[in-house]
Amino acid sequence: MAIVNNVTIVSLKALKTFEEKNHVIEEVHYLVKSQDGEFAHSMGGVKTLSFDKDNFVEWEDTDEFKDIVLGWIKEDTDRLVSICELHVAELKADNNEELLFSN
Repeated sequence: MAIVNNVTIVSLKALKTFEEKNHVIEEVHYLVKSQDGEFAHSMGGVKTLSFDKDNFVEWEDTDEFKDIVLGWIKEDTDRLVSICELHVAELKADNNEELLFSN
């Protein structure tokens, strides 16, 4: 089986209004998960954003806006995906087991 990666935006922290703009996102909270069958590893992160009035994109509850946010955090999530994939590979390669007597 191949490793499957998933990035989920958990929440966005925003200001209602700031410099005459609405829904100004300050932080993106996200979760990265890598899984290969029964072996999985997850890591969470927070990306702090800087306000740029000239390049401001207002919040929308759409898939298109979600893709924009994923673009903002891509560098961070790519780094965590690499770490999670490494952990999954290590878990799969681990050949140790714990044996217990039933009585």
